[in-house]
Amino acid sequence: MASQLGTALLQGMLSVVGLVALMIPLRRKWATHIVGSLIYVWVVIQGMFNPGTPMLDFFVGLAIIAIFTGVILYGGLLATIATLTTHFMLLRAPLTLDFSSWRAAPGITYVVVVAVVGLGAAYVARTGAPASPARDAVTAPV
Repeated sequence: MASQLGTALLQGMLSVVGLVALMIPLRRKWATHIVGSLIYVWVVIQGMFNPGTPMLDFFVGLAIIAIFTGVILYGGLLATIATLTTHFMLLRAPLTLDFSSWRAAPGITYVVVVAVVGLGAAYVARTGAPASPARDAVTAPV
């Protein structure tokens, strides 16, 4: 998991820098979303699919990168790193719906771990930390 996190951190930062560089001349998020997706789609499909179906590969890769580009533009760097970490963790996971197969237990473990971490992070973000007394004294009305 540490290598996936490091890879996601590096690629997330590079992706954000690339889209910011595109946003400077384009000046519109929707235009940056379209142009960035068309540029990055080739990186996504490189080596991901078996040869023989180039049009299907292009459109599936375009759908994947459109989601990631949207996360970058509308969610920010932290959301991008979390999304890429989840993607890299589940990319090579042996996911199956055949529960009699040997791959079922490891596949379910991957999904459960990602779901628990995600739900735990959402819970922590939703509840927030209690305010310290020193901060209350500064912001309290006089």
